[in-house]
Amino acid sequence: MTLKKKPDLTDVSRTMRRKLPILVSRPHGSTHVPSTIREDMVLADKDITDYADLFTDRIFDIPQTYMVTADVSRLVVDLNRAPDHIIAQAELSYEGVVAAVTDHGKKIFQHPPNLKTIKNWIRNYHHPYHRRIKQCAPKVKFFIDGHSMHPFGPEQKPDAGKPRADIVLGNREYTTCSLATTTYVAKFFKSKGHSVKINDPYAGKYILGSYCSRHRLPGIQIEVNKGLYLDIKTLKPKKGMIEKLNAEMTELIYRLLTEHLKVKM
Repeated sequence: MTLKKKPDLTDVSRTMRRKLPILVSRPHGSTHVPSTIREDMVLADKDITDYADLFTDRIFDIPQTYMVTADVSRLVVDLNRAPDHIIAQAELSYEGVVAAVTDHGKKIFQHPPNLKTIKNWIRNYHHPYHRRIKQCAPKVKFFIDGHSMHPFGPEQKPDAGKPRADIVLGNREYTTCSLATTTYVAKFFKSKGHSVKINDPYAGKYILGSYCSRHRLPGIQIEVNKGLYLDIKTLKPKKGMIEKLNAEMTELIYRLLTEHLKVKM
C-alpha cells in the first residue's frame, strides 16, 4: 500500500494565495458587550470571558477562506440560535437567542430584557451575521462552524460533570454531511493524537441546520476542548497551543479540499 504524501507546506502557502471554497463561521468567539447592555449584567468580567469560545478567532483563522466572525458576546445574542427562539417566560433558561442564565446556572441580567429589547438586539447583531453567511455561501463548497467547549460538561448541560473529548464533530445526525466526510475529518484529528466524538455532546444547532445539508452545502461543526489550549483557571493560553491547533485546522482544510472533496487547486 502506498502512503499518501503529507502536503508540502509551500504547496499550502501557494494554494492559499487564492480564495478557497470554504466558509468558516466563528459565532461564539467574542467577549464584547456594549456598555449600555453591560450595565444591567450581573456577571463578573471573568464570567463573560469564560462564556466565550476564547481564541477561536485565531484557531479557525484559515488564510484565504471566507470567514464570518462574531462581534458581540453570545450573552447578548446567541448567533447559533434561531432568531425567533425567544423564551421570554423562562426565567432560568440557558437556551434561546437571548439567554437568562449561563450554562453554569448563573443569572445574566439584573432586569431581563423585554421582548422589544430582544428584537432590537436580534436586528442589530443576529441579522448582520447571518447576512454575511448568506453572501458567502454561494461561493463555497464546504462549511465549517468553529467552536470551543469546556473540558467538562457544565451544570445545565446533559453531560454535566463528565469529561469531554478533545474534538467533537457535529453533523446533526449525519444530515449536514456524509458518513464518509465525517469519518475523514475524525481520522485527521485522531492522526494528530486527539480523542474524537461525533455528535456527543454537540451535534450542531441553528447555523449548521440553516445552511448545510448533504445535497446542498455540506458542512460540519468542530468543537475544540478548551483544555487543549487554555489554563482553565486563568483562561490564559498554553504556550504554542493556539498556533498548533491553527496549523492543524489549516492542514485539515487543505487535505479536505484536495484529497476528499477533490477540488482542483
